Parts: sequence; structure tokens; C-alpha cells
Amino acid sequence: FEVDDTTSLRLRAIAFELLERGESHTILVTKDYSEVIFVHPYVLEGQNLTKSNTRVSKLVVDVKHPTRHDVDTINALLAHNRDPIAIYKAQDEAFNVTKVTNKFYKEYRDYFERVKEAVIEWNKGIPDFQNHDRRDKLHAFVRRLMGRLMFLYFLQRKGWLGGDANFLTTQYKLMLRRHAGELSDTSTYYYREVLEPLFFDTLNNPKRPEMWTDFDVAGGKAKIPYLNGGLFDRKRDPDGTILLPDTLFDSESNTGILAFLNRYNFTIADDTPLEQDVAVDPEMLGKVFENMLEEDDRGQSGSFY
Repeated sequence: FEVDDTTSLRLRAIAFELLERGESHTILVTKDYSEVIFVHPYVLEGQNLTKSNTRVSKLVVDVKHPTRHDVDTINALLAHNRDPIAIYKAQDEAFNVTKVTNKFYKEYRDYFERVKEAVIEWNKGIPDFQNHDRRDKLHAFVRRLMGRLMFLYFLQRKGWLGGDANFLTTQYKLMLRRHAGELSDTSTYYYREVLEPLFFDTLNNPKRPEMWTDFDVAGGKAKIPYLNGGLFDRKRDPDGTILLPDTLFDSESNTGILAFLNRYNFTIADDTPLEQDVAVDPEMLGKVFENMLEEDDRGQSGSFY
């Protein structure tokens, strides 16, 4: 469908029309083909088909920048050599939001442990990371680092990082260009030159003139807001120079944090009972925060989402 309006109301109206005809196809909706919305129409089990009971799950694909998650979801809709029931079942599975969030969280835990190992290995001189009696400090630092990155994925999706929806990856590639010929398995430029200045001198600095920064984006310098909150407070991190290898963040390698986060869609839309995005939504921040708290942390602070 080519439409002028891709609001939830319009998508559900189209879905209802098809369901009323006894059809349950995946629907493709677009305004101008720069963005294509894959829509899965359904009615909750046990309910009668009415306009108010029609639900949609949707996958919003940026045609110029599809994610690995987009490709995997579309591949799951393969119809060749499948009967109609099998096709619908595959469609139902592909648009299952719960499965997407569970898959994301499982991978997140794996990367969390990988980052912990890297922090220990690369920061022998920081007692908070080496002393077994202080391992709660290590855990808290990694939780903050991963949380900061994940939060920034929502901010860049909103266009608040210089209007670049791939800001963190863009900065990684610019870092590669700046240090061409100097990079190795032991180089540590990205965290020191990009993330630390972004976290502490930019997002946590209310005294910057207007909102212009030293970060380059297409069209000039990136405009990035000051965030009035504690997430980017340097005082929360251990004292000392923290080193992290560039390979830990690699946007091209399957083992890099940026590559992992780039595999998923991040949506800033709030899900409703009538419409869900097949993507990682802001609620995942809270789920990750709560589930990555160590048991002692929970008991002592009462920290729950």
C-alpha cells in the first residue's frame, strides 16, 4: 500500500480490511519508499474480529540502512515450498516481539561478560577492577558503560546526536580514518577519543556554548544536547586512566559491541496494546538494568525497575 499516513490508526484500518476478507498476509506500507513498514495483522486469540480488536506488529525498515535484524525478519517470511498455514506460522514467529527482546537480552549478557573480561585484562593498575573484594565496582562500571551505549542508541535514533542515526558507528569509522596505519589489537583510541569526550565533556557539560561540539557529522559539527542526569557523571567511574581496546567496539566484527547493537532496530515509539514495533524499545533499558544488578545490589539498595 502506498499511503500518505502511516499512523497506527491507518495501519490497523488496512489490517482490519484484509482480516475481514479472510486474508492474513504480511502488509507492506510506505509513503515514499525511503522507509518500508512490514505489518503483521492479527486478532487476539479468543476475540472476535472488530476494528477495536485488530492488532498490528510492525517492522520499520530504513531502506538505505537496513539492519541485520531487518534482513533476518524478512528472510523468515520465505514462502517458497510452504503451505499457507506454514507461511502464516512463520510470519507469526517473525513478528513475535517477545522473542526479539529475549534474543537481544541473551546476546547482551554474553557481551556484558566479554566487556568485563576486557576491563580486567586492560586495566591492571586500577584496584577497583582487580581486587576480588571490589568486583562489585567492576560489575557496576560495565553495567554503566553498556547502559550508556544502549541509551545513546535511542538518542541517535531520535536524531539528537548530530542528526546522525548511526552516530556512534560514524565516529568509529572516522577514528579508523584518523589512525590509518596505527591500528592494531592493542590500540585504544575509540574509548579515549570518542566515548570519554562524548560522555563527560559533551553530554554531561552544561557550560558548552549552545550545543555545538567537536564531533564531525555530514554537514559540519554535530549538535548534541546536555543531559541533566547522573548517567554520564565521570565521578561514578573509578579513578585512573581506563583503557579499552578498539577491537572491543568494532562495528564490522561480529565480536564488537557496536556490531552487536547495529544488528537490532531501536525504536523510540511506545508500544500500545494495539500496536507493537518488532524492535528494541526504551523499556529494555529498565529490564537490562534490573536483570544485570547483582543479587547483593538488589537486596541492599532495593533497586528494581
